[in-house]
Amino acid sequence: MQGVNYASGGGGILNHTGAIFGGRLNLDAQLDNFANTKQDIIYSIGEEAANELLNKALFTVNMGANDFLDNYLTPVVSKLEQKLVSPDAFIGAMISKYSIQLTRLYNMGARKIVVANVSPIGCIPFERDANPSAGDDCVEFPNQLARSYNLRLKSLITELSNNLDGTKFVYADAYNIVSEVLDNYQSYGFENANSACCYVGGRFGGLIPCGPPSKYCSDRSKMLSNCNCISNGQNPKIATFVFGDSLVDVGNNNYLVSLSRADYPPNGIDFAEEFGTIASPPYLAPYAKGPLILQGINYASAGSGILNETGQIYIGRINFDAQLDNFANTKNDMISLIGAAATDELVNKALFVVNFGSNDFIANYFVPDYIKEFWQPKTPPPQDFIDSMISKLRLQLTRLFNMGARKIVVPNVGPIGCTPAEREFNGKLKNSDCVAFPNQIAQSYNIQLKNLLTELSNNLKGSIFLYANAYRIFNDIVLKYQIQHVALRVDVTGK
Repeated sequence: MQGVNYASGGGGILNHTGAIFGGRLNLDAQLDNFANTKQDIIYSIGEEAANELLNKALFTVNMGANDFLDNYLTPVVSKLEQKLVSPDAFIGAMISKYSIQLTRLYNMGARKIVVANVSPIGCIPFERDANPSAGDDCVEFPNQLARSYNLRLKSLITELSNNLDGTKFVYADAYNIVSEVLDNYQSYGFENANSACCYVGGRFGGLIPCGPPSKYCSDRSKMLSNCNCISNGQNPKIATFVFGDSLVDVGNNNYLVSLSRADYPPNGIDFAEEFGTIASPPYLAPYAKGPLILQGINYASAGSGILNETGQIYIGRINFDAQLDNFANTKNDMISLIGAAATDELVNKALFVVNFGSNDFIANYFVPDYIKEFWQPKTPPPQDFIDSMISKLRLQLTRLFNMGARKIVVPNVGPIGCTPAEREFNGKLKNSDCVAFPNQIAQSYNIQLKNLLTELSNNLKGSIFLYANAYRIFNDIVLKYQIQHVALRVDVTGK
């Protein structure tokens, strides 16, 4: 009768917000829970008294920040969405959904509703460490998103107040309040407005979540940011572990005798820059040890694939099985640093990116028989080869799950028939044409990959497999935009 708190860390207005963190209650689910509470109140005191209680009650709704931080701005995952959905369209979807939700709350009896706007999320330690180019300043783009959203939220609150009889919506301007404190933190009794009190790494202490290996300031009351987040439920930086080929290799092949290198743009070396995050260091780099490994490691190797024989023409490369072996070594190193329990928690919360497949076609299946006869006497039919890839990948992703991975992003294979190498090998094509057969094989593989990820998500308890549709994105660019000499990212192999 005195009220209930339904808030959930990582929750948001949109139902897919925070999916990367697994369990959380978004606003629709919180409203469902309030509906259950209302029924319990009616059972206790009767419907008339329950309606009177709710009409007089104070409701606080504080949502929005996570829809940006853990959805539209999520490292790696969100870059694909940002290419397809403009900031204005995303904010419009948030406002449309919020309008429905707040109206539902009104229809369940709420009349006095305080709605807080989004704070300057570009000032939290994580965003500042993730965007070092901002220097000593807050990161402007997240703050621009917050301000644009806040303008539309204020208009929505006015609209609902006018249209819903008997309501009193109060718009709480958290953005200006927090900005005022940041600008004049000393006058509010703080000694530091930039850094997190609980920290492991990063200039502002925002690179790694607060946990067992963290250090702590002596007096947290003097720090505006007690952890590597501020209010509104933002989640701290999670570790990122990357597996794959040249598209995400940040330097591992520099330490191998290999004909396939990706240590220059546009390949894995600028992967982090392209996706708006901080690069995990290459596994083979001598400095990739100690506490640095707690923010994640990159195991990717140019020329590598799902199948172990893929890429033999390049000599040195690290295929997926070997990359998984390397991750197992990293996990043992983390256990030595922070213990088994803390390591399991870190790995369960981490983001895993697995980007393979194109080399299995380009540097294996499409290699002429006279070259690859020493490892594959006869080229199998396309479907048999795809089946072997899917079967192998199922074992590999299950192994990754068994080592603790729970949030795994798996891009599909892009339109490989549009790569310069494939177009050169088929010189009779018109200048604007891609090669049909490689693209057909890629599409067939992608269908089976999507089914595999659905299967694994259903069968591996607690897992979240995200299917990233790289084929559609790149194909859309090729077909719909007038860009001269469009091609996929190119390395020395022509891939």
